[in-house]
Amino acid sequence: MRVNQDSRTIKKGEWFVAIKGGNFDGHEFIVEALKKGAVGVLEINELYELARRKLAKINPKVIAVTGSYGKTTTKEAVYKVLSKKYSVLRTQGNLNTPLGVAMEVVNNLKSHHRVLVAEVGMDRAGEIRETCSIILPRIAVITAIGEMHLEKLGTLEKIRRAKAEILESLPKNGIAVLNSDDPSVVRVAEVFGGKKVWYGFSKNSQVRLDTLPKFRIKLLGKASISNALAAAAVGRVMGLPDSGIVKSLSGLRPKKGRLFLIKGRKGITVIDDTYNAGPRSVANALEVLRSLPAKRRIAVFGDMLELGRLEKQAHERIVSDAARVVDIFVPVGERMNRAVSKTGVSFVPIDLLSLEVGDLVLVKGSRGMRMEEIVDDILKNAY
Repeated sequence: MRVNQDSRTIKKGEWFVAIKGGNFDGHEFIVEALKKGAVGVLEINELYELARRKLAKINPKVIAVTGSYGKTTTKEAVYKVLSKKYSVLRTQGNLNTPLGVAMEVVNNLKSHHRVLVAEVGMDRAGEIRETCSIILPRIAVITAIGEMHLEKLGTLEKIRRAKAEILESLPKNGIAVLNSDDPSVVRVAEVFGGKKVWYGFSKNSQVRLDTLPKFRIKLLGKASISNALAAAAVGRVMGLPDSGIVKSLSGLRPKKGRLFLIKGRKGITVIDDTYNAGPRSVANALEVLRSLPAKRRIAVFGDMLELGRLEKQAHERIVSDAARVVDIFVPVGERMNRAVSKTGVSFVPIDLLSLEVGDLVLVKGSRGMRMEEIVDDILKNAY
């Protein structure tokens, strides 16, 4: 049985899931879906129930991964580590909503799968709880808790509570894998009475670099190492030897849009970190830019969205921090340009940027800024 919520791409033999969204109502496309060969129609709650039943029947161990930053990279690292020993299904891309996770289970979970690794995102309070009520995780990973979604949830405390829903979903014998370097994660974990496995760089972490055999990782940035340590912690929980864990981690490769290093034309190198942006991930990207050799370091930064009351302060701080690292700063978007004006940092407009041999260009911004188009322009035209 396969399901599809998009009447435009539905195939013969699939079930159409009629979803009512903010700007559309899937029920209006039922006739179109049936004409294209859909065998029936499901309501959203019926889809969720199908996913629950399939999980109950196959009974894989479910590992849920959430966090304001790093959850997709961590999910992929966990998948890589566990695939050495188990048949593993992981949610694809960043399909991390209740709908996306349920569809992944219904469409792709097979009888041979022993483990499901699910990325669990949130756009509102209660969403993580909703997803976890479908998949019933036994291991939960929290990578970080930051200012993302501040505009919608209002305060960091409310974001913490929303992320804590993943711990509330664990059974009594469930295990929480937690980032010891993140103060908000530490705070959230205080109310969790189950088993905790800490990873990170701090001395009180059970899983640190110095507790593992030496290995090389092809991902950039300290945050990427932290995500690898999260995967190592899950690997240990699942009974894998450290030697196998680090061998798998050594095989990780960066993904496009996530600190992805690209050698362009005319001797120019681009760091494509355009997938999304918040204050912490921008700071991490700046550290990567600082650490790599270059004739000139250039930052092309787009607006950081959904920061609410911290918006002005966060943009000004990032602009000031960038000015200490880069030779050229290029603001893109109203928020970044206002911050440049307020801080007095010198800048170059994107349409006047001229690149030279040996330049290293970091491009970053929130998803809604479509900064990947600037990466494409740089690689195509080399300015």
